[in-house]
Amino acid sequence: MPDSALRNNRSIWGGPGDLSYSVARGEEAVDLGFIRGLPADSVLDLSVGRVDPDSFAAVAHLAPGLRRLGVYLDNLGDDAPSVIASLTALESLALYGDSAMDEGRRLDDHALSVIADLPALEYLALMDGSYTEHGLRQLARLRKLGHLHIEREGLTAPMFRFAAAMPALTRLTGLDEFGDDGPMPPAEVDQVRAMLPRISVG
Repeated sequence: MPDSALRNNRSIWGGPGDLSYSVARGEEAVDLGFIRGLPADSVLDLSVGRVDPDSFAAVAHLAPGLRRLGVYLDNLGDDAPSVIASLTALESLALYGDSAMDEGRRLDDHALSVIADLPALEYLALMDGSYTEHGLRQLARLRKLGHLHIEREGLTAPMFRFAAAMPALTRLTGLDEFGDDGPMPPAEVDQVRAMLPRISVG
């Protein structure tokens, strides 16, 4: 962990010998350039909060070893989905949007299309976002995905028809996370269950 990051009141948890790093919100955005100084296979788990968008490309250096990634995609640049797509060892990916943004959102159809070829991905969480049914259909290319978690307003049952074509998918969660106040009305969730009888929907 770079000393300068601490001096600048940035929040980076992890250090030499650790397998997990968390780069969170601090007084200044974190420059991820320090990642290039780490052994490429030394980090298994990375959580990225408030960072310098131009430095996110450094995460690609971790491609050989990174298994789990959580990132606020709407806070990054246009290249972020392509950087994530280069992390071919990823087994778990959580992407967060920012509902307060009106323009320039990154968790969209393009992002889903770009990440949909991650060969080892088993878990995907989409929190908020501006994607449509077209973007969700791209996820059918994730042949190993076993668990999809989605929380976002404006979801409808027909948007999940794509899931029937996903051979490994056994769990679809987040749809009724808060009951009547959840991302989907209970009646819509029941329609998804009827449409996907072999998948546990909740």
